[in-house]
Amino acid sequence: MNRAKIIEDIANDEQYKDYCRYVCNGRDLWKDLYQYTILYICELSDEKLQKIAEGSIEWYVKRIMYMGANFKTTPFYKEYVGKVNIVDEKIRDNIKDDHTEDEDNKTWREELRGNIENTLRTERNKNNKYSWEVGLFELWMKSGDSCREIARKTDIPYPTVRYHISSLKKKINENTSNNE
Repeated sequence: MNRAKIIEDIANDEQYKDYCRYVCNGRDLWKDLYQYTILYICELSDEKLQKIAEGSIEWYVKRIMYMGANFKTTPFYKEYVGKVNIVDEKIRDNIKDDHTEDEDNKTWREELRGNIENTLRTERNKNNKYSWEVGLFELWMKSGDSCREIARKTDIPYPTVRYHISSLKKKINENTSNNE
């Protein structure tokens, strides 16, 4: 198989896009990770790419994706993932301190906060005044950490953390869209 065919097969295979979505934990960075991976593969020498293709190129590509998204020493992490946390902190600071925003944004933000509080209150009441899922969601909101970081800090399995935070986000979105 020639170089162009190998790269074309990787670029057209949907499993790699799905894996990027999985590795990025639902963040919008998956497209950037996918592009980074394709560029990385394109930069490999012909000999190295042929050797990899003779073996298991699928696992090699997935390894590049996983390491790019999770290892702090990779160029992708330094360029994209590391900066996301900084941007999130600035956004949170601006939400708290921005007094110059227009009335529509203030109204929208107040309604969103109200919907979040109402949804969490409803969930708490369903579970006799305390719901660990709500506590987990509040921890996620206050800390600004990813689901993976929350899982590490709380020793709760990552799939459980992601599921409960996602389900509460979905309920909040449903309540927000119902109020419009």
